Amino acid sequence: MLALRPYVASTDENFVRATWSRSYKQSRDVGPVPSNLYWPLIGATITELLDRPASVTTVAVSADDHEQILGYVCHEPNKVVHYIFVKETFRRLGVGRVLLNHATGDRDKFTYTFRTQACRNIPAPFDGTYNPAHVRRKPIGDARH
Repeated sequence: MLALRPYVASTDENFVRATWSRSYKQSRDVGPVPSNLYWPLIGATITELLDRPASVTTVAVSADDHEQILGYVCHEPNKVVHYIFVKETFRRLGVGRVLLNHATGDRDKFTYTFRTQACRNIPAPFDGTYNPAHVRRKPIGDARH
């Protein structure tokens, strides 16, 4: 059994940053970006998304131990999913499906901004469209960009 809880920066940030940046590095979309450029860029991108006022990060944990992280999703309420990560041990057990359903609500169409191998296996009835421009856009009401 699993439970969902809000992301807590003081306890979850290191795990989220490390797993997001390492797992995305394996994506074909990263291409030939040298490591000395990749790590600072992905770090800044993750910071931007975690700190974006509209972003919500939800953590899947063991129902018996809310400190045992199974995975997480970073998304925005307008059905934009930035990243889903599930620990390898818990893959193919429905954790990703629960996180995706949580982020997209009624399983309607949604947009995702980071493409990994797992995105090629998005199960029906989910209908995702890849569009990385949502990461680059200026958030509404945000004068920083």
